[in-house]
This record gives sequence, C-alpha cells and structure tokens, in this order.
Amino acid sequence: MQQCSYLLVAPMGYKIRLSFDDFDLDLADMCQGDGLSIHDGLVQNKFIGPLIGRFCGDARPRDVESSGDKMFISFNSDFLESGKGYALTYKAVLQSVPFCPLGQIRCKNRKCVSISNKCNGNDDCGDGSDEENCFTRGGGSTVECGRPSVQPKSGPEGDRIVEGSEAIPNSWPWQVSLQLTLMEPVGHMCGGTLVNDRWVVTAAHCFASVQQKELWRVHFGKHNKFEEENGEVVRYVKKLIIYPDIPEEVFKQNGQFDIGHDLALLQLSAPVNFTSKISTACLPNQGERLAENTICYSTGWGMTRGTGKNDVLKQAVTPILAPDHCKQDIAPFVDANQLCTGHLHGGEGVCHGDSGGPLVCKDIQSGKWTLHGIVSYGTDTSYEGGLCGLAKVPGVFTRLAAKRNWVDSMMAKYGK
Repeated sequence: MQQCSYLLVAPMGYKIRLSFDDFDLDLADMCQGDGLSIHDGLVQNKFIGPLIGRFCGDARPRDVESSGDKMFISFNSDFLESGKGYALTYKAVLQSVPFCPLGQIRCKNRKCVSISNKCNGNDDCGDGSDEENCFTRGGGSTVECGRPSVQPKSGPEGDRIVEGSEAIPNSWPWQVSLQLTLMEPVGHMCGGTLVNDRWVVTAAHCFASVQQKELWRVHFGKHNKFEEENGEVVRYVKKLIIYPDIPEEVFKQNGQFDIGHDLALLQLSAPVNFTSKISTACLPNQGERLAENTICYSTGWGMTRGTGKNDVLKQAVTPILAPDHCKQDIAPFVDANQLCTGHLHGGEGVCHGDSGGPLVCKDIQSGKWTLHGIVSYGTDTSYEGGLCGLAKVPGVFTRLAAKRNWVDSMMAKYGK
C-alpha cells in the first residue's frame, strides 16, 4: 500500500472548501483498495484531525469543507486496479460564509436544497434530512407486511450466500444495508430488516466497534451495493437501542452487549415511504416456535469467501435445525433466545457482512413472510471473524419471537 499526503493551510479566520473536478478510483467495500481520505485539519498542529470522509469509485463526491483553517488529504493505493485518478480544486473561504447559498439548507449528504423544501413531504435531499423533525399527519406510511411486490425465488434448491445465489432484485424489500457514513459511496457493514416506516431490526454486535449512531446510515431498496439505484432511499439513525435498552452514552463508552440477546433497534431519522422496492416484513407472535426442518431464507451482501462476488443481494435456503447442533464452543447457545439454522454438510450459510440481516419464513396459511431470526454468528471462531460455511458449524440467529413484546414496548416508548 502506497500513500501520498497533502496539508492545506488557509489564513486565520478562513476555512477550506474542496471541490472534485474529476474522480475515478478503484471501487471496493469501505474503499479498501484505492481511496482518498480527507481529514478536518490537525489536532494540536501535529495529529491528523477527524475524518470527514473516505472516497472511492467513479462518482464525483459533493464539495467538502473544513471547520478550521487546515485540511489534511491522504491518497492510498494498493496498485491492484487502477482508474484515471482525481482532480481537486480548493479555495479559502471566510468562516462566516455558509456552505449553501442564501435561501438553501445543507443536507447531511452535503447537498444543498431550497429552504422551502423543508418538511414538504418530499425527500429532496435524497437522504431524508430535509424531512427530519417534521410533523406528519395520519401516522405515516402503511403497507401490508410480508407481501413483496416482486415474488422471490423459493424452493429447496440449495442456494447459499457463501457460494451464493443472486436474489431477484427487490424481491426481499425489507432488506436494508447498514453503512458507515464516512465511507462514500459504499460503507456496508451489516444487514437489517424494516418492520415499519420508522424502525429497523438488526443485531447488537454490528455496533460493537462503531457505537456512535451518528456514524451510520441506512439504505433501502438496494440490490447492487456498489451502485446508486433508482428507488433507493437513505436514512440516518435517530436512536440506537441495544437490548435490553442500554443507555446510548453507556454503550458509547464500552460497546458491551450480550451475544445471547444479540438484538438492536434503529429508529430512523425520518419515515420511509413504501414502494414496490421498499416494504416491511411481518413480526412473529410472542413465543411462536418453528418446527425443526422448517424452510426459511436468509439474505445479505456478506462475504462469499472466494465463491463469487458479493456486489448483489444473495439469498440462501436456511432450514431450522435442532438446538443440539449449535451447542458448541463458539458461544453459549440458549434455545429460548436463539435459533439454530443451516446445513450441516457445510459450504453454505451466512458470513461477515450478513450480520443483523433477516431470517424470514413464509406462513403457509396467510402467505406472508415473517421475520423469525436476526443473523448473529455462524463462523468457526466468533461473530467478528473466522471462516464461514464450514461443515457442522451451523448459523445462530437471534430468536425474534422471544423478543416480540420487547420490540413493541421499545417502539411504543420512543415513538412509532
């Protein structure tokens, strides 16, 4: 990995505005190949300041600004793939000059829109930030849960996420991608499930290393995680609830959670409108049990361990197994709180990046898809690392039916 760096310094009382004239770098998860990192100056004139963003791909990022008179820029390359590079323009701007022109507001994604668009019911920013903290009449958007407009592939055809089968685009419309806001355009870390227009269910362990809710964004209506797609919607996290309701300030300090209750709720910064690409999964009844060998499906953009690309959403047939198959040394397995799932012969299953994603099962009578599990772990070591899809190492999911009453109580406590 090679690196070149630049330190931009403006006169006192000024800040630095950086514009992207051209941009073409290798596109990879978290910009791990070639990437341009921009930091907000220096701390004590010797330490690199906070990261403003890390950029890659061929889409020109929007302008960025420093908060003070310095900006530190670093370009890294792994020399494995190449693009044209980048061309930047920078200038010194008085601290008193706003980011957006007069009469416009700044969105969280650094887009500028007319102030008249604030709370007009339309997502003019493209990330919902112009619709945050707005009063909505009628309780928001509604849709019948568990009924996708696009029917998914189904049947025990041996699909897998490791060595996986591509899902039909938008056939699992409750699937979300949890991404880090400082990575553009792709910062995918975990999956999640939309359960109403303001709430997402996911796994607590997704936030073990990045505890601040401000550093996360939520993508809906996606199929290819590397492309900005028509109908895609972005929101941010208003509230992060780690089971059983750990105070946010406490979780920020220690990042501790109970892997035996690997569950988190995300309250969205603004409601989402339901479309043919975005809708909800049903929640199970409290205490509902699934019979052994019940066929369910898991979905995600997780690692494929050399068995194919992970750019598109994949699905896997995921049967329910007897609890004894999951009572191993990876972590304590408690049948009352967890589901044992997968294929004992190996070669198939969830992997890193699928964490927090859904395990849904179709109700025979109603025909609706119900969220029964949340991807917790399924590797040979732990939920944070290791190999995936090994023989006799099935996947462990959080049993949502054991927590349905808790989910309802949290949504009632903090607002629908």
